Amino acid sequence: MLQKFSSLDADVIIAGAGPVGLALALDLGRQGVSVIVLDAETGGPDARPNKRANAINTRAMEYMRRLGLSPQIHAFVASEPYLVRDVAFVTSLTGHELTRFVDAFESSPEPPESGLSPEEYLRIDQDDIAIMLRREIGRLGNVTIREAWRLDGLTNGDASVTVEAQGILSGERASLRAAYLIGADGGASTVRRQAGIGFDGEGGRGNNVNITFVSPEIDAANRHPEAAMFWIVNPRLNGFAGGNFRTWRLTLFAVSEEDEAQVRANPQPHIDELAGRPVAAEVVSIDRWTAHHLVARNYRAGRVFIAGDAAHLHPPTGGLGMNTGLGDASNLGWKLGAVIRGWAGPALLDSYDAERRPHGARVVAQSNHQYNLRPVRYAAEDLLDRGPAGIAARAEAGRRIRDEKGTEFFSRGLVLGQTYRSDAIIGDGTALVNSEVIIYTPTAQPGARLPHCAIASGSIYDAISTDGLTLVTVGRQDSGAFAALARDAGIPLKIIEAAPEMAVVYGARFVLVRPDGHVAWRGDAVIAAADLRRTVGRDPGGSVQPAPVSGSASHE
Repeated sequence: MLQKFSSLDADVIIAGAGPVGLALALDLGRQGVSVIVLDAETGGPDARPNKRANAINTRAMEYMRRLGLSPQIHAFVASEPYLVRDVAFVTSLTGHELTRFVDAFESSPEPPESGLSPEEYLRIDQDDIAIMLRREIGRLGNVTIREAWRLDGLTNGDASVTVEAQGILSGERASLRAAYLIGADGGASTVRRQAGIGFDGEGGRGNNVNITFVSPEIDAANRHPEAAMFWIVNPRLNGFAGGNFRTWRLTLFAVSEEDEAQVRANPQPHIDELAGRPVAAEVVSIDRWTAHHLVARNYRAGRVFIAGDAAHLHPPTGGLGMNTGLGDASNLGWKLGAVIRGWAGPALLDSYDAERRPHGARVVAQSNHQYNLRPVRYAAEDLLDRGPAGIAARAEAGRRIRDEKGTEFFSRGLVLGQTYRSDAIIGDGTALVNSEVIIYTPTAQPGARLPHCAIASGSIYDAISTDGLTLVTVGRQDSGAFAALARDAGIPLKIIEAAPEMAVVYGARFVLVRPDGHVAWRGDAVIAAADLRRTVGRDPGGSVQPAPVSGSASHE
């Protein structure tokens, strides 16, 4: 029997208990913010629905590191057979291999002393990440997950948000009030619709079918070296297969309703085509998913915010869905916490839309570009010919795949090269460094992710404050004036030192960094008091209580 909570209030209510909603709950909870999570799933906290995302990229792992989950995730991955990361393009599992992207998704570990990040791309199911987030949340006393409760309606008021919720199993109804509401409730988001936020773009670009199955015979039949994914380039099969090596999942692209009916009636021919010969298989599930090219017109409406699939919908090509949602959480979580705890002003919350929506649009465009390059595109008429014509056709197909599909599997620039523009970013007049999809150009210009480096204690990312701003001095600098400004403004400030050789990359003696690791300002002299307040959405002339400053205030 579910506990009644009709009179319970919280600082923040989150609708949705996928990785994005749970990451936000943990982030806010660690900051001392009270949170209620409404989980509309009815299978309980360890329910494992049909897998969607099965990998987490470098930038999202940096966020997990900030939340304290990196060691757990690495330990889990080390215990699972997830280490193979190649993507192979083949005519079938017993046929020809056309080309292979080795160590796809930039998955090589980058040690702090030499690399771009202390983290790496890891193959792990989103449901395993969600379970870890839940367990960490369970250690907090200020975050409550209400299992099998859904949001039915909301009232977006001037001073608070009222949520009408219902227990799915009990039928109990409750009216809950919070300072803010976050919709992390998926592509069909009730929060987004109730808040009056529409989508821009094209929906329903094509139906696709996932066949999830178990087949020891197909494992034995596979003649190719192991890979995380096998893209099937074959005139008779337009899709790819992969999974977590406990089960297989075959995705069929652009399936008509008539073909879908045939797949559901008899999926075996498609599994046999994948294998290249008849194999015994046990089908676990057959699911449809629809490709979209949609970005919300706003990520905020008053006291309501949306994140993850509620804000941007696109195909899974490139593995950017959950990872982009975790980027939303990383951006929004610290801002809401700072505003609720009083060291930032409400205007800071406007920067969430300004910073994340352009990146969401870029991700949606990139994912759809790669979705359009489906494997059947490379299935020439002579591809399966056993003679010289087949050899030539397969060589040409491999060349075209390497030329056109690289940005799907190597996107370090897209993942790490996010440079924000908003009123909370104090520009320095330098030309925008906009990384290409594949190539990441490290820069500490305002709005960019702070380039990684090692400091005396280890990774500089581990030293960035999660509860205030961080001033990075390049070499030993006198930071006393910064400390005084922050104290007078009521802004928590931590001061750390980077090695002098970082001057070339950081481009200034002082770099002001936010909890999400993005640069708010940089310069060679003390920041103007008004600009410091702007970085946290505060009235330039307001008065507040002094805030603590940690670290050394002077490095003369």
